[in-house]
Amino acid sequence: MKTLTVLAIFILSQAAMAADKGFIKIFDGKSLKGWAVVPKNRTADWSVEKGLLVGHTKGKHSDLIYKDRKLRDYELKLTYRLRTKGNSGIHIRGRLGESKTHAVKGYHADFGHVGIGPQVLGAWDFHGVNRGSYLVRRGLQVRIDKAGKKHFTKIKNALTASDVKPRGKQWNKVHVIVKGYTMSFSINGKVASTVIDNEPAKRIPDGVIGLQVHGGPAMRIEFREVLLKKK
Repeated sequence: MKTLTVLAIFILSQAAMAADKGFIKIFDGKSLKGWAVVPKNRTADWSVEKGLLVGHTKGKHSDLIYKDRKLRDYELKLTYRLRTKGNSGIHIRGRLGESKTHAVKGYHADFGHVGIGPQVLGAWDFHGVNRGSYLVRRGLQVRIDKAGKKHFTKIKNALTASDVKPRGKQWNKVHVIVKGYTMSFSINGKVASTVIDNEPAKRIPDGVIGLQVHGGPAMRIEFREVLLKKK
């Protein structure tokens, strides 16, 4: 039995390594090297504690931006847990200094505490340009045509709130895939929502990755295992 257990662990570890082939760590577990806080006066909102990347706020919004400013097609994997109620997410192809309303303009994969609603948890937003209150809510694919009209399709076996670990000590795994103008992300292996952006006037070809703590009530979120694979 012991031999079988060791063999099973080895097989699982090899499978995990294969799944992460080509990915690099962009959070070293020790420092914020390679990252910068926006705005600069909110630098204290982000720290590293016991190997975890921590974002917290008592009400103000801030973003942690990865150094590569021209990311196009890639996969991003990370693990997060909310220790409080809150609203967070990942900036995808974000642009800095191009919007008067948002520090980071562009696509945004949203997640928050269980119960926050399908327009946040598992949804896609677009910051800095009015394209509706959000691009697509959890459980749907949106295809945006050349004129900016949205066409929605239900995703089979999509993420539900019950698939997401509640706030506390449990972790959730996120996988973002960006290819051309198709962007999708999953939580705990279930597809949350997908965007296909065919509107040339507003879509964005490249930009930054950023992590968010949303303005509003005090919150704390923790990240680990932040991995990137460029295409």
